[in-house]
Amino acid sequence: MANAVEKVNTIAITDIEAINTRTDANIQAFNSFEFTGVIPYGGLTWTSGATDSHRGGHGVTGSITNLVCIGGYDISGGNLATTREYNGTSWANGGNMEASCSSMRMSGTGTAAIYFGGYDANVASYTDRSEKYNGTSWADSASLVRALANMGCGINDSNCIFPCGSTMGGNDATNQLWNDTSWSDGSDVGSATTAGGNAGNSTDCIIMSGYEYSAGDESTACETLDGTTWSSSASNSIQARYNSSWGDGSTKAWITGGIDYKSSYGSPTPHVNYQETDYWNGTSWANDTNTPGSDGKSSLNANAANGGNSGTAGAMIAFGSSYQGTGSYQWPEPFTRLTTTYEATW
Repeated sequence: MANAVEKVNTIAITDIEAINTRTDANIQAFNSFEFTGVIPYGGLTWTSGATDSHRGGHGVTGSITNLVCIGGYDISGGNLATTREYNGTSWANGGNMEASCSSMRMSGTGTAAIYFGGYDANVASYTDRSEKYNGTSWADSASLVRALANMGCGINDSNCIFPCGSTMGGNDATNQLWNDTSWSDGSDVGSATTAGGNAGNSTDCIIMSGYEYSAGDESTACETLDGTTWSSSASNSIQARYNSSWGDGSTKAWITGGIDYKSSYGSPTPHVNYQETDYWNGTSWANDTNTPGSDGKSSLNANAANGGNSGTAGAMIAFGSSYQGTGSYQWPEPFTRLTTTYEATW
């Protein structure tokens, strides 16, 4: 391998400026081995982070060392307006949201973030509101075109997409686009889904799994957005909703966790909670490293904090719950009511 060669004819590699008059920057191959600069993807490595009070249905965005987590609900089921910040080592309080919301989505960093949509407990309805965060406090931003919940992603606080999702009366297949000034309608997705995975931005996005309204069931289907056109893509193997997802968009994405109810909500029939993680390389899906622990999780933050959904910055999942197969849900570490944060690098 090239990085294992220390010297050529006693001359250190770092001191060689040219070989046969060709500069090293222009050499494409050496002894028939091509220097492409591409490091093959080696899979996820999960590690445990700091614990914090549990919540589910929350929003998260940022990076492993600059994270913001908002809203959701606690063990009593009450919606939260609180903000928690993570610096890679510990959790601390941030400024409260103006509304108590769950099922929202987010984009941005811990110091420049936006959330949009969700369920607003103040009005007991899905909401068209969005708010921006400057690292200290939240302030109202321009409203969505229509109130939606459970979908959406972006690359920062000025470029986001809300592709389909839940309405109080059912579903909406028309995605909404954010340009840092206002929300506008984009092209319809092929099949309206909700509570699935998303990654990308307003012109390059992927939708993964979730609940598909036309099928009346959880789905493994995926769609990608190329500019303005949505197209069906290869399916992954996680037939679930309330997942965690992250990535660059249509060329690179991950999805993990979620629940496949298999029967009516609240039924004692065992549901399936996924511990599996799947990786999309722009062409096909492959199984990746399972999340830690003994069982799968649902009620996760939908866009796992990863530097504004960048697949090159690492990712985090936090909080959530697991289904016990008896009609009850178990919050992680129930006696201390804490949840471990998991960090993924590759």
